[in-house]
Amino acid sequence: MDQQEWKACAFPHPEKYKRRFLIRINEKLIPIGVEDIAYFFVDNNITFIRTTDDKRYVLEHSLTELQSLLDPAQFFRINRAHLICFNAITGITVHHSGRLRLTLVPPFREEVFVSRDKVPDFKRWIGG
Repeated sequence: MDQQEWKACAFPHPEKYKRRFLIRINEKLIPIGVEDIAYFFVDNNITFIRTTDDKRYVLEHSLTELQSLLDPAQFFRINRAHLICFNAITGITVHHSGRLRLTLVPPFREEVFVSRDKVPDFKRWIGG
């Protein structure tokens, strides 16, 4: 039995999605579990994690990379700047422009909208 066959037997359901990120702060590495992440956002071409306890960390991944690393049942890219966790959404308001405004916890410093072209997919995602 070669190594690939052994892995297939020993781990019949390999981990498909990332479960944690290692964040570097100066000389320290801090593990952040995916269950502790409220959303990811981009500001001035820098990607940040916002945790459920309202801490912010720099991350060296783009939102596009993160989309392929995270479980799509839990995270959704609502626009060019935000990738959000289902559990961070506390309210959804229909905006007159056809977009949806989200209320997130922890709150973001500006209003957060689902872009018009993503609204149909977002509704399917949020509806389960």
